[in-house]
This record gives sequence, structure tokens and C-alpha cells, in this order.
Amino acid sequence: MSRTDDAPRLTVLVTGDPWTSRAHASAQRFVEAAATLNAAIEQVFFYQNAVLIAAVGIRARTPSENLAARWLELSDRLHVPLRVCQSAAMRRGVISDSEADVRHLPRGNWQRGFEEASLADLSEACARPNTKLIQFRG
Repeated sequence: MSRTDDAPRLTVLVTGDPWTSRAHASAQRFVEAAATLNAAIEQVFFYQNAVLIAAVGIRARTPSENLAARWLELSDRLHVPLRVCQSAAMRRGVISDSEADVRHLPRGNWQRGFEEASLADLSEACARPNTKLIQFRG
């Protein structure tokens, strides 16, 4: 199946906590399946407790549950940006190096491969013609 110009573009919104919900695993399966159908996945946007996925040093319960590594692998392979709401992340203690500099902290705990974004970025993406928002929540 090949993608046509009028096919919907997908923005995936993940809001569930990575360790207490199935939102991340479900979203990853969806992205994988959509990619096999040549769907245009514009971005994966993490909001609310889902932003915890971008924190360095938080370990998965088991190696098979390494959701962050799986997101990074999908992003690299499918060229899908992983965008994290910066304000939601800061409220949960996930801080980028640039924000750590502003706040005079030694360093941030933001994992490489996840991009800083805002709700305005999400809104802008959803306002584009023929864009569908798919949410995975906990």
C-alpha cells in the first residue's frame, strides 16, 4: 500500500505514565503498524505523566520493558520526532540541559533523542490540513 498525498497525517499523543499504564506500549505498537501501512506519522508528542519517558536514569523494570529505548529505536528507524512538552516535564522534574543552565543547575536529566516542545507546537501540528490526532492515555 503506498501513501497518497490526501492520506491523513498522524500525530500520536501519549499521556499515560510509562510505568503504570500501557499507553506507551500500545502507542509503540500503533506507530509500528501505521508505518507498515506507509502512514505519515508526523510526530509522537508526550504530555502529562508521559513526559517521564524522557528522564535519564529511570530504569525499566525489565530489559524487555525498556520503553525509552524502544521509542528511540522507532524514531531513528522511522524518522519520527519524539517531542516532549517542556513545561509538563519541568513540573515533573525532567529538565533539559538548556533549562538547567537558565536555572543555574549543574545539568539536566533529559535523555538525548527526545525534543523539547510546547502545547503550541502540538496545536500547530493538529491545525494542519488532513491531520489526525491519536491519543494513548493511561
